[in-house]
Amino acid sequence: MDFDFLTNCDREFIEREIVRFKGAERRRVMLMGEDYFAGQHDILHLRRAVIGEKGELEPVYNLPDNKAVDNQYRKLITQKTNYLLGQPLSFQAGDSEYYKTLMKLFDKKFMRMMKNVCKDSYNHGIAWVYPYYGEGGLKFKQLKGYEVIPGWRDFEHTELDYAIRIYEVVDYSRGEKIVERVEVFGDCGIHYFELCDDKLIDTEPFFKPYITEVSGGGIKELDWGGRIPLIAFKRDSSETPLIGCVKSLQDGLNMILSNFWNCMEECVIL
Repeated sequence: MDFDFLTNCDREFIEREIVRFKGAERRRVMLMGEDYFAGQHDILHLRRAVIGEKGELEPVYNLPDNKAVDNQYRKLITQKTNYLLGQPLSFQAGDSEYYKTLMKLFDKKFMRMMKNVCKDSYNHGIAWVYPYYGEGGLKFKQLKGYEVIPGWRDFEHTELDYAIRIYEVVDYSRGEKIVERVEVFGDCGIHYFELCDDKLIDTEPFFKPYITEVSGGGIKELDWGGRIPLIAFKRDSSETPLIGCVKSLQDGLNMILSNFWNCMEECVIL
């Protein structure tokens, strides 16, 4: 889909896609995986309850109400990430200069980013890397799965037709106001917007080509051959977050430990 010259119809389509994505169950599970990895489990928001006079559960405040979190989910993802990317990348090249170039490009900073991408692919089901040319040459940027709305060209999800990124930033020029920024990846570059009341508002730098080449006193805008420069890293073929498979086990473990703690305190009190 060509977003290089956005029309009103294109804007309305993007706005609808953003509203749909923000309210989708898929994104909710992605954010849940992020919370569980950070230790923010459901049990922390539960209140101990007993059956009241009317036969309904009522919160109780005169009994121990401990909330134990044994974060096996985080341990599981850390183990998987270390298993896949625990060793540095190695290359074989007949040309020594080519080998040095590869080692300089895929350095320790790149490996740290890839470990974070691997972690996000488990938490979100899919994670993204954006390659771009900046000061000093080719660079890579990690994008969260819950930030990117992919427009897949094929059923197998192997080629992108477009992509929309939505994320929050703090605008200090407006009294530390949190604003939602939108980046639309088209065939030739990125459009920049701010989202206000689910409507797109153009914001600087408005549009940037993927690659800018300065030669012969002029500036030439280049792209990636009509392809969207976003690389997807998927947990599995269905792009499902791992938390959807293990949440009940993690919640059960937390509940067992919390109930045991409560029973021990009640015995001491008695």
